[in-house]
Amino acid sequence: MRIIDEALEFGINLIDTSNIYGKGESERTIGKAIKNKRQIVVLATKFGAETADKVNQSGASRRWIRTAVEQSLSRLQTDYIDLYQLHLPFEFVAYEEILWTLNDLVKEGKIQHIGTSNHLGWQIVQAQNISDRYGIQRIASEQTPYSIINRKMEFELAEVAQRYDLSLFVYSPLSGGLLTGKYKAGQAARSDSRAAVLKRVCRYVGPAIGRQQTQI
Repeated sequence: MRIIDEALEFGINLIDTSNIYGKGESERTIGKAIKNKRQIVVLATKFGAETADKVNQSGASRRWIRTAVEQSLSRLQTDYIDLYQLHLPFEFVAYEEILWTLNDLVKEGKIQHIGTSNHLGWQIVQAQNISDRYGIQRIASEQTPYSIINRKMEFELAEVAQRYDLSLFVYSPLSGGLLTGKYKAGQAARSDSRAAVLKRVCRYVGPAIGRQQTQI
């Protein structure tokens, strides 16, 4: 909370989180930190990457989106979210259903803008075309990984963003810690390291995390 206070004092005004970070604790902490400063914060969170075992407690169905947004609003102690993002592409629900649901939430004032994260260019184009066809809310932003060793954003997303008036913002500029030099060739990563916890990082780390984990 002290870090957030200092960031706001120095002019940072965008705070981004997700309903899965810390199993909701990230949203709760941010909610406490900005409770009396809500008007100066552009607040962004995400849904759609949950790993719940129970049916209808994850994904991107109309039912779950409405449940997820109410849970996030409660944890964040706010009555609206500035940017609500689909955390991952969700192949089991049509974009029409997702976009119409988000469009309704915008009309109700619970969210201001909609965005995506970890999407490919063609998926964003598909979604934008659907929004244009029905005259509903368009995706305003895409959040994507970007670093000196992961430059995929430059090949396609940058052009899509320019053509479709999309804002881009990035995460993982240090590639999960790989670019800090913490992982050494021939040495397995510590079991509590980001590379070990987030298995998807392994494809960037390769042999630096040892034979056993590269096979995950």
